[in-house]
Amino acid sequence: MGKLLYRLFIAILIFSKSSGYGQTIFDAARSNDTLRINTLFHLNPDTVNALSEIGFSPLIIAVYREQMDAAKLLIKLNANVNIQSPEGTSLLVAAYKGNKILVDLILNTGANVDDSNEDGVTSLMYAAQLNHQTVAISLLQFGANKYLRSKAGFTAFDYAMKNGFNSLAEVLLSK
Repeated sequence: MGKLLYRLFIAILIFSKSSGYGQTIFDAARSNDTLRINTLFHLNPDTVNALSEIGFSPLIIAVYREQMDAAKLLIKLNANVNIQSPEGTSLLVAAYKGNKILVDLILNTGANVDDSNEDGVTSLMYAAQLNHQTVAISLLQFGANKYLRSKAGFTAFDYAMKNGFNSLAEVLLSK
């Protein structure tokens, strides 16, 4: 009975418009509100893998905003790191942002290192396009396939060379 009352109290707090607690899991991920994420999870564990109206998971939102605490908590709560969004998975987003800490966290959770977005762009290709050398090295260490081609026909090496990132291109050749 005590747990039921606690959950009811929390639900009232969260969904009461007058208290300002009507925040969704997506808002909580966006604002790094780990308390709210934890509370929403305890009310409905499936919420960590919900998709927003435009197809983004709470983890993808937290990673895009580089909200480390929210991302770590969502992963701890078993958020699926391989959920696809219109822009790809959480790993693609972390690579795009150049956030090696998040890339490593997501890779250590079992992310598919070679997942791609709708254009066939992989995390390694994003790292190469944007000159995120430490991210590229980490992806290669986790087994990223440097020979994959995007739908446009480019490899990660091609993207690095096309953008004049010679040092990163050399890393791609040597690994």
